[in-house]
Amino acid sequence: MSNDFKQIEIDKPLAEVVYSFSRSALRVHSITEMCQSISSTLIESLDFHYCSISLLDKETHQLQKQSAQGDPLEAFIEDQDSSLLQQIEQKLPAKYPVFVKKEEESYRAVVALMHRNGLQGIMVIDWIHSPTKTDLFYQFSPVLSSIMYLTLEKELLIHRFKNSIIELEYSEKVQSALFEISQISHTSKNLDDFFQGLHRIVAQLMYAENFFIAIVDNEKQSIRFPYFVDTMDKIEPNRVFSNDMLKRSITGYILSTKTPLLATKKRLSELDQSGEFDLLGSETEFWLGVPFFSERELSGAVVVQSYIKNISYTDKDKELLVYVSQHIGEALRRKLDEDSLQHRAMHDALTGLPNRHLFLDRLEHALNQLGRGKKIQVTVLFLDLDRFKFVNDTMGHAIGDELLKIVSAEIESCLRKGDTLGRLGGDEFAIVLDSLSDIHQAMKLSSRIIALLEKTKIINRHQISISTSIGIASTHETNQTAEEIIRQADKAMYEAKAKGRGCYCVYQDLVDVETHGIPDLKKALVSAMEHDQLEMHYQPVICINTGELNGFESLVRWNHPEKGLINPDSFIPIAEESDLILDIDWHILNLVMKQQQDWKTRLPNQKLVVISVNISGKHLANKSFPKQLKALFEKNGICPDCIKLEITEHALVENIDAVTEVIGALKTMGVQLMLDDFGTGYSSLSYLHKFALDTVKIDRSFLTDMDPDLDKNHVIKSIIALAEALEMNVVVEGVEATWQLDCLQKMGKHFVQGFLISKPVSINEVETMLSTNMDYSHLIKMNKLPLGQ
Repeated sequence: MSNDFKQIEIDKPLAEVVYSFSRSALRVHSITEMCQSISSTLIESLDFHYCSISLLDKETHQLQKQSAQGDPLEAFIEDQDSSLLQQIEQKLPAKYPVFVKKEEESYRAVVALMHRNGLQGIMVIDWIHSPTKTDLFYQFSPVLSSIMYLTLEKELLIHRFKNSIIELEYSEKVQSALFEISQISHTSKNLDDFFQGLHRIVAQLMYAENFFIAIVDNEKQSIRFPYFVDTMDKIEPNRVFSNDMLKRSITGYILSTKTPLLATKKRLSELDQSGEFDLLGSETEFWLGVPFFSERELSGAVVVQSYIKNISYTDKDKELLVYVSQHIGEALRRKLDEDSLQHRAMHDALTGLPNRHLFLDRLEHALNQLGRGKKIQVTVLFLDLDRFKFVNDTMGHAIGDELLKIVSAEIESCLRKGDTLGRLGGDEFAIVLDSLSDIHQAMKLSSRIIALLEKTKIINRHQISISTSIGIASTHETNQTAEEIIRQADKAMYEAKAKGRGCYCVYQDLVDVETHGIPDLKKALVSAMEHDQLEMHYQPVICINTGELNGFESLVRWNHPEKGLINPDSFIPIAEESDLILDIDWHILNLVMKQQQDWKTRLPNQKLVVISVNISGKHLANKSFPKQLKALFEKNGICPDCIKLEITEHALVENIDAVTEVIGALKTMGVQLMLDDFGTGYSSLSYLHKFALDTVKIDRSFLTDMDPDLDKNHVIKSIIALAEALEMNVVVEGVEATWQLDCLQKMGKHFVQGFLISKPVSINEVETMLSTNMDYSHLIKMNKLPLGQ
C-alpha cells in the first residue's frame, strides 16, 4: 500500500492536510478522537460540505457514528446507514473500496475503512461539484484510508495491551480470592466467621451487598440458609425449609437442576410464568446463583442479587462465581467437618446437649460476666433423675436412652433463650440460668420441671414414671469458680433426695441449717481456732486379712460453745471458698502432731500408728509447703512417716508441674501420700504411678453399688488389682455391712474403714485402743455370716 502512495501527486495544500492527519494519528489517544480530527480537518481546511465517520459493531453489524462535521447535502438527506453499508460491501474486496453518488452538482462519496481484519467502518463525504474538489477527493482518499488503517492498528494494539493488563489484574484478584477462601477455612473460629469471610471475598470480585449461602440436605430433601444478608428480605439463620421450598424457589431451582442461573427481572418473570419456580420475596433486578459441590455431591448454592437497575451481572461474573464456588464447596466441607468434630467433642452424643466440658465453659463465661458487672447473679440447677437406674436395669439400655432424650427435650422446653442445659453424665443434668433477678425464679422453674418430668411417659408400649431431684445454688460473688458452684448445687440436690425425692433444695437454705444459723461463719471459724474449739476425732483403719489396727483417719469437729459439735461438712466447704482452709489445715496438722508427740511421751512402749490428715489441694500449688511442713515436724519432735496426707484427684491435675515438684519434695522428706475419694473425679490410675503415691482410698460410692455376688464387682476388683500391681496400699472406706467385708476380703490384701469397724472416736477412746493393743480379729472371724446380714 505504501508504494502506491508514492505514485500519487499531491499538491501543497493537500500535503499540509495529510501531514496534519499523520500528526493527529500519533497524538490522539483513541480512534474516536482520530475520527473527530479527520472530520474537522476535511471541513475546515479542504472546504468539504459534510464529513462523518462511523465504525462497524461486529456483534450487531450496525454502524456506530464516531464523528460528524457540517451538514449533509439535501440530495442525500434520506440516506440510511444500513443502505450505505450495503453498497460499500458490494465493492469488496477492492483495494480501496469506494463509491460515489451524484445528484446534479451534489456529490457523496462513501469510503470503506479497511483493516487486515476486514471492514471496520465507513467515511461519508459530501461536496458541491467542482473539478478541483472532486480531483482532491480522489487524491486524498487512499492516503486517508492508509492513515485510518494505521490508527486502527494502533487502537487494536492499545486495546489488546489494556485487556492484557485487565486480565492479569483480574487473574491476580481471583487467585487472591481463592487463597483467602482456603485460608479462612482453616483460621475462622466458627461457621459464622467463615461465611462472613466468604461474603467479604466475593464482594471484592463483584457487587455482593445482597449475598446468601444455601446448604442442602440431600437425605432429608431440605434446605437451610446459615448465612443470609439482604437489604430487602430477612430469613431466620439456619431455619430449615422442606422439599416444597426446593421445588418452588429460585434457589431450589438451581439446586434441583444443578445449573448456574444468571437472570434479569424479565427473565425471572418468564421462568415464573412458565412454572419453573415461584418468585418469592422482594422483586430483584438481577439474580445470579451458582450451585456448589463437595466430592461431586451437591452441597448448596451461593447467590448474589441486585435490587438496583444500573447494577447488573455479566456472563463473566457468572463464570467467576462458578469457578469460585468450586473452591467454596471444598472449603465449606472442611469447615463443616471441623465444626462437626468440635461439636461432637463438646456435646453429649445421645442427647446433643452440651457435655460437662462445654457446660463448665458456659458457666465460667457467666461468672466472668458477673465479674464485669454484666450480671447480678449466676444460678445453677443440678438435676438427678430418681429411679432411673431401676428403669435402665429392668427395661434395658435402649429404653433408658430414649427416656434420657425425652427428659432432655422436656427440660429444654421449660428454659428461656440464653439458659444452658447440659448433661454431665449418666442421669445427671445441670442448667445455667441467665440473668435471674432472684432465687425465687429458679425455685418456680424447678417446680415446673419437676411437675413436667413426673408425667407418665410411654416408650415402646412401656409406661414409665420417674421424678427428679434438683439442687439450686446461686452466687453474687465474683471469685467463685464453676466447680465450686456445681458442688454446691450437687450437695443441695442430694439433700433434696434425702427429703424424699421429687423436690428441690436451695444450697443457701441448707448452709443456714447446717451452720446452725451462725452469722459470719468465716469470722467465727477464726475465733474457733483461737479458742481451741476445733477438736480431732479419729476413725480406725484396719487390715482386712488380720483385723490388726493399721492407723487412723483424723476428722475435725467444731465444738461450738452454744451449738455443740458441728460436722466438718457444714463449714469446710465454706472455708474452701477462701484461703481460710489453709489456716484450718495448718491448725489441724499442728493438733495431730502434738497428739502424736503426747502419745509418744505417755505411751513409750506403744508403737505409734500412722494418722492420715486431709489437706486442701491449694497446698500442692505452694512450693514452700514442704519446707513449712518440715519445720512443723521439727517443732513437734516427730518423724514425717507418722503422718499420711490425704489429697484429692482434682488437686493432682489442677497444676501438674507445680504439684509434681511439691510431691517430689514431700516424698524426699518421707511423708506418705494417699489419694482420697478415688473414683469420684478423673479416675485415672496412670497418674498414681506418675506421682508415686503410697495409698489409694476407694470412695464409699463404690460400696453403695456393690453386689453380694463377688463376680459382679468388676470395677472395684480391677481397681484393687491394679493398685496392688503398682505396689500401692488400698483403703476401702464406707464399710457398713458384714457381707461387704466378706466380699472385700476375697479381693486381696488391703485395708478398710467404716461404721462396721468403728465410728470416729475421741482421743480418750483412741488411747484405750492403743494401750490395750486392740485389734479387730473378732470382726474378721464374723465374716462367715450369711451374705446380706
